[in-house]
Amino acid sequence: EGGVGEENGDVRPFTVTTEHGKFTVMDFGTVIHNVSGYHDARFIYPVGFQSSCIFQGTEYHCGIKYGSKGPVFGVRGEDGTAEHTAKSPDAAWSAAVPSSHGRPSGIEAFGLSLPGVRARIFSLPNADKCLMYVHEEKRGKVVLTAVYSSTREDVRRDIL
Repeated sequence: EGGVGEENGDVRPFTVTTEHGKFTVMDFGTVIHNVSGYHDARFIYPVGFQSSCIFQGTEYHCGIKYGSKGPVFGVRGEDGTAEHTAKSPDAAWSAAVPSSHGRPSGIEAFGLSLPGVRARIFSLPNADKCLMYVHEEKRGKVVLTAVYSSTREDVRRDIL
């Protein structure tokens, strides 16, 4: 398993096995923080991100490319099938892999939901500038803050 270089912050590929199969990230890509669609509250979608997963005996290659209207997600099978592209990882994965029992979601197939992948993506340059993205360490605090604010407003409304 690869990791983050402690001295220069570079991110190297790594492989991990989960209940859905084996995932390898070959390239973590480049974070585009100032263009709509390249991150949301839960995920950052780096341009140039490349991964592979093995599902039901076939290796699939997944990637994220730059698109003028947001990221373009692509999936192609090692068995020579054409690349399927879409505006979301789920749509690209669904087009490439017929529905079957135990099929992971597109986010899972790309490896974007894996904690190690998310941490490495967040360590990339400009990831901290993704204003909509809520880092996992802050997720609970954000929820608690929202609940507290809502409760405080409710109390203020009840008092007035």
